[in-house]
Parts: sequence; structure tokens; C-alpha cells
Amino acid sequence: MLAFVLTGCQRSSDVTVSQTAPAVGTQEPASEQSAEATVSAASVPTQLPAAHVDPASASIEVAAEAIQPHMSIGGDGGIYLAFIHRGNISVSISHDRGHTFSEPAVAIDVQGRARGGKHRGPRIGVDGEGNITVTAPVTFDAAEYEKKYPTADLFLVRSTDGGKTWSQPKQVNEVAKQAPEALHWMTVAPSGVAHVAWLDMRDREQRGQDIFYTTVVTGEVCANVKIATTVCECCAPGMAVDAAGNPLVAYREGGSNPSREIFMRWSTDGGRSFGDVLQINKQQTLEDG
Repeated sequence: MLAFVLTGCQRSSDVTVSQTAPAVGTQEPASEQSAEATVSAASVPTQLPAAHVDPASASIEVAAEAIQPHMSIGGDGGIYLAFIHRGNISVSISHDRGHTFSEPAVAIDVQGRARGGKHRGPRIGVDGEGNITVTAPVTFDAAEYEKKYPTADLFLVRSTDGGKTWSQPKQVNEVAKQAPEALHWMTVAPSGVAHVAWLDMRDREQRGQDIFYTTVVTGEVCANVKIATTVCECCAPGMAVDAAGNPLVAYREGGSNPSREIFMRWSTDGGRSFGDVLQINKQQTLEDG
């Protein structure tokens, strides 16, 4: 069963905030030192404005026989859920702050064969106009599903009518059967451009994974670009996009290093190019797998 938990909140007018607060927007990891950073008194009110008071926490059943959920919040406050439902990629939407959800609608019909796995489910994003994009690792080759570990490709669909109808699936990775781990992330900018990053092994003669990236504009997949090499073979990349449509991709290194570290690359031109590789963690992870 896929459930959505609605949690209550305090009136923010009952909460006071001191003039010392964590810094906002820093790339530093959370720590005691960063928690002591201060901001100007003008930027933090001593008392927050009143907010809507929700009821106590409640669990709402969205769909039975569903796994691998992913959620996005639209600019209209709508809650958009994508998940594997009875072997297909489905979407359910709430327009009342999560009190009720629509019946699951199939976005990608895989004839009930989609399996999912650890971080191998769909991703969903919504742009400023309410257009919905969904990506998922699936295959339409029935013979693949006869294998113990079927090789998927990364497919994308889009809805411009609030999830009532969906476009035909389009393959995101240009080279078929070279993204077998199917680990990916997708996010949508307010403009509607979708940004996708995934593990791919098309350029590797031996085992290992690289990260490829692309943008999708009005449903059209652009050229694939490699933005990181020798990354963790079992870790999905992370990604966020700012209001200007600039993506940041984070990932864990692979290879034989005794301590695999966390890195990022940031684009300032909407994904057309990426800056230098930057290490995020300041202390070693001391994890080698």
C-alpha cells in the first residue's frame, strides 16, 4: 500500500525566533559551526506571521499494490506522486493539500512488468504552467523481463492537461541497454525544461559507471553529455535546479579509492555547460563501496 502522511503544524505566530539562526544558502554541510552562523536582524523577524493550522497527523491511502513513490509540489500547491502501481508507472494528484488524491492514472504502460528496486523507481516534476514530466527506467522488450535482471532504458513522458493524458514514451539515453543500473534523477525548472542525470556505461570497456546528463524541452530530448566519470555503481545522482533553470548535480565517486567522496558540478547557463568538479564533504566518508 502507498500511503501519504499529512502532518499538522503549530501556528507560526506562537513561535518566536531569536536573532541567531543557521545561515541560509551555504554549501557547507550541517555542523555545529554552521549552526552558529548569524544573519542580520532585519532578515529574521522576531515573530513569524500566522499560518494555516492543519489537523493532527493522518495517513491517507493513495494506492494499493504500489511501490517506489516519488513526490513533487507544484507552484499551485498541488501534490504530485509518481510510483510503480501493479507493474506500470502511475501518477496520483492532490489539489487539497494532501487530504484526498486522484485515482492512479497510468503514465507509462509497461503491461504490468515494471519491477523497480532500490532507488530504481520513477521521478516526477511539474513546471510553472502545471505541465507534468515523468521519467522511469523501463523496457518494452518482453524478452528482457524473462531475465532475472532485465536491462532497462530511461524513458520520459509528459502531460499538458494535468495528468489526464500522456505523451508517448521517449527514450532519454541515446545508446540503448547501456544504463543497466537505471539509477537516475530528474527535476523540472519553472520554465518547463526537464533536467535528467543518470548512470551510464556506454564509454566503458570494463566495469564501472559514468554520469550522463540531458535536458528535455517541450518533450524533445536533447543530446546526451557525460559530466562525471567513474562514479559509484549503486548510488543514484542527486540534482536540484534553481529558479533560473540552472542545475546542480551531486554524486558519489566510484573506483577503488578506500574512501569514496561526494562531489558536485553546477551549471550557470541552464545545463549547456558545467563548472569545475567540487568536493562537498570536508571529512572522508571512509566508505569504499
